[in-house]
Amino acid sequence: MNATLPATWKPSDVTKRCVGQGEAGVMKRMRALAIVFAAVAWGGCGNNVPTVFPHSVFGADGRAIVLDDIEAIVNDDDLTDDEKRGQLRELGLQDEELIDALLTL
Repeated sequence: MNATLPATWKPSDVTKRCVGQGEAGVMKRMRALAIVFAAVAWGGCGNNVPTVFPHSVFGADGRAIVLDDIEAIVNDDDLTDDEKRGQLRELGLQDEELIDALLTL
């Protein structure tokens, strides 16, 4: 297959042939994609709703315990180990072996 281009060939001819509507069709598709991306970015990302997994651990207040809460307690240098244990219990952790493991990390 040896295709040759006509002498009056322009890049817009390919666009018209591929899209069917020329540059206006390309712009419509780009605009539609921009709207979809904007909707996903504003609606689906960073909405500050924590993800609850099927085997989540819940505290006494009914909130899922997240790693950020545990890390804040464990990494607080102003607290003693006993104070950290107490705050982890208040958070809803009741397994002493788990609390010991978290404090040794």
